[in-house]
Amino acid sequence: MKKKIACIIPARSGSSRIKNKNLIKINNKYLIKFVFEKILKSKRINSFFLATDKKLIYNKIGKLRNKVSFFHRSKKSSTAKAKSELVLEEFLSVNKDFEIIVFVQATNIFI
Repeated sequence: MKKKIACIIPARSGSSRIKNKNLIKINNKYLIKFVFEKILKSKRINSFFLATDKKLIYNKIGKLRNKVSFFHRSKKSSTAKAKSELVLEEFLSVNKDFEIIVFVQATNIFI
């Protein structure tokens, strides 16, 4: 039986060092869309999630929203001092069916 594998990419709106870094364009594509286009090619991952505090970031992935689910990050996990693992804990508290979680940072453009 095929394992249930989810990919979660956190992307909060309040970047501290680089303003709105997840919406910076690379080759005329938003960073967040660029990364999702790469990871969506995986043949092993069943479900894809964008964990963000702003629907605006989710909307910037355009038609990829048909393949990517929105996961709303809490205010607590969206602060500059919050560790990325906190959003994973939030995700796992409501998504218990997955056997494997693939955690990808939006700034990892070389995925």
